[in-house]
Order: sequence, then C-alpha cells, then structure tokens
Amino acid sequence: MAQGDLKKEAPEPEEKPKKSSGGTEAPPKTQAAPYTLGEWKGFPRFQCSKCPFDSLDEEVIKQHVKTHEPPPPRLWTPGKEV
Repeated sequence: MAQGDLKKEAPEPEEKPKKSSGGTEAPPKTQAAPYTLGEWKGFPRFQCSKCPFDSLDEEVIKQHVKTHEPPPPRLWTPGKEV
C-alpha cells in the first residue's frame, strides 16, 4: 500500500433522539457515579469522583461519598429565630 492510500473507515451513525408526540421533553438528567473502580497491584481500588480519596474497601468508599452529599434542608417555622 502506498503512503497516500490510507483506508478511512466510515464514522458510526449517531442515533437521533426520538421525537415525542406531545410538547418538548427535557433531556434525562445524568448523575455522575459517586466513585469509580480502578485497580492497584491486582486489587480493586475504589476512587471518589469528587476528591482524591480512594480505598481498597468498597464499604469505606460508600461511607466516604456520603460526606459529599448536601445536608438535609432545615425546616423554617414562622416566628422562630434560626
């Protein structure tokens, strides 16, 4: 094969979003995974998606990612000082 004869593959056709029969639809909200799975010296390594924390224990990472969740809303009572 000559230098200029490189084969080009056709790009994969993209799926077009289906149109709904009524109104406009908002795209579905995607939520990032709270942690990712990697590997360290053959062991599973769980890495937090929001900070540099990682662990070899899945239960530890599950407890850690809860620290990134926003606190529950405080209820306001009229006439009561916060």
